[in-house]
Amino acid sequence: MLREVGDTANAEKYEARAATVKAAAEKYLLDPATGTFGPRWQTNAAAVVSGAAEPEQYGAIWDHVLSNVGHVKYNAFIISPYYNYYVIRAMAETGHRKDALAWIRQYWGGMLAEGATSFWEAYDPSWYKEDFHASLQADNRSGYFVSLAHGWSSGPTAWLMEEVLGIKPTGAGFNTVDIRPDLVDLKWAKGAEPTPHGLLKVDVRHEAAGVAIAVDVPEGVVARVAVPVGSSGAHVMVNGTARDATSAENGTRRIVTLTSAGHYALSAQ
Repeated sequence: MLREVGDTANAEKYEARAATVKAAAEKYLLDPATGTFGPRWQTNAAAVVSGAAEPEQYGAIWDHVLSNVGHVKYNAFIISPYYNYYVIRAMAETGHRKDALAWIRQYWGGMLAEGATSFWEAYDPSWYKEDFHASLQADNRSGYFVSLAHGWSSGPTAWLMEEVLGIKPTGAGFNTVDIRPDLVDLKWAKGAEPTPHGLLKVDVRHEAAGVAIAVDVPEGVVARVAVPVGSSGAHVMVNGTARDATSAENGTRRIVTLTSAGHYALSAQ
């Protein structure tokens, strides 16, 4: 962001600071016996999301730590809804979107099952079921002191946009964006991302012939869409016409670039 606004000096300053923090994490927090950043979900999620962990470390982090998320419903590792967003994001970045979606259903879904009409500031599945207000704890308080409609607990909203609809900006102000839909085990998903240029809409569905994707691109946005394909020789169809596309992800997807505003229906044949 600093480079985008022309502040090169501060960009270099904070890049150097980030490199120092990463080196310190590797020196003082990395457990050589397991290849993880300790046993806790939080530190390993932070390492993945921040880039302190390298992709070659993801396997150990998953095997020893993040694979435990959600497997024991009541345990001491339950953390706040706020920080659980970084956990599900790290799970996705290490290649485990299905497990992350299962944890969303168990954890945030647990609140809904207990009567929540919005997401609470704090939550643990082990709290009393008879009166959920009695155990909403934060800052050494409990009950109505804790917000029962808390913005920091809405992590699944961002996660679903990023990992299911697959919308990730790659340029300043969404002037370029990557769209990589992944329904995981869902039949369909649709949503709209507000950008400085207007709404960017994505609608993705499983159909008999494969995955159908509809994208509405606002003026001023260039979108790269990664379309799932059944074979490396498949063609990407855009509004009924075959388009040039680049093979990606070992031939399982083909990327087509949409350079102008409009509504696009994409599929693979």
